[in-house]
Amino acid sequence: MQLLLFIGGIALFLFAMQLLEHSVRSLATARLKSTLLQFTRTPLLSVCTGIVATAVLQSSSLLGLILLALLAVKAIPLKNAIGVILGANLGTTITGWFIVIFGFKLGWEYLIILLLLLLFIILVFSKNLTEVRSRAKAFFAFFLLLVALWSMKTGIEFVYQYLDIKTFNQSPIWLFFIIGALLTSVTQSSSATMAIALSAVNADIIELPNAVALIIGADLGTTSTVILGAVRGAKIKRQLAFVHLSFNTIVDLLALLALPTLLFVSTDLLEITDSLIILVSIHTFFNLIGLLIFMPFLSQLESLTVKLFTKKSETNPPF
Repeated sequence: MQLLLFIGGIALFLFAMQLLEHSVRSLATARLKSTLLQFTRTPLLSVCTGIVATAVLQSSSLLGLILLALLAVKAIPLKNAIGVILGANLGTTITGWFIVIFGFKLGWEYLIILLLLLLFIILVFSKNLTEVRSRAKAFFAFFLLLVALWSMKTGIEFVYQYLDIKTFNQSPIWLFFIIGALLTSVTQSSSATMAIALSAVNADIIELPNAVALIIGADLGTTSTVILGAVRGAKIKRQLAFVHLSFNTIVDLLALLALPTLLFVSTDLLEITDSLIILVSIHTFFNLIGLLIFMPFLSQLESLTVKLFTKKSETNPPF
């Protein structure tokens, strides 16, 4: 029964993330496109726009696909698009903080269910009020995420019945890294992988170093959406996908190598005792460091990428 609760929690989480993405898109996508064009004039603005846009949309995948569309019609320079996609990497870490603060730290399950019921009634009686309906749908998805997290947190305890936890935790770090990358590529959601990792740590299913390796792998898995979106169409789309993949690969491998140091800084120097806080802090920290290292070299990244891709006939699909 707990296994079904956990699997159902994952399915509900993915559905709620998709519902939230769609509702936010209906409210802000047109505005987001104009904002991207307005606030990507400089590399610094591009990075900041990527951080904020991803934090608002809760989906780096959606932002990446919008960027590909803008690039295809030459509405945004490649260098600025690179800045946005690198900023999105940091923006997506905010989801982990949301999960920890609202999904695990607050015990408001019954209140959330009542709010879901109220929002459902609003959705039923607001068919002719488009904006009200979109806002209600966004809040409904938000609270649905919390229910999904509760389901996953409660249901994951089934692992104790089927696995020898000590043996499971003795697997090499790189295996958790690969699992994180594959899981994110399949689900198309690094947030789902983060939620699973946090649930497992919260229930003492996996040790903290293994959970960190899992989310580092998830960081690499997020590149799959942009890669798929760039397979066909303008060459410049593949250039952005190449930069995104290269950046994440370098930063994530360095983070994996520096994992003992990151844990030492978190537990011994900063004296953080909450494993969940350590997990999301490390996720934010290595993405921030990677961004700060690469940000001064956006022009060089653009030049290198352009040189690596030979000229081919390409199509420019409509916006």
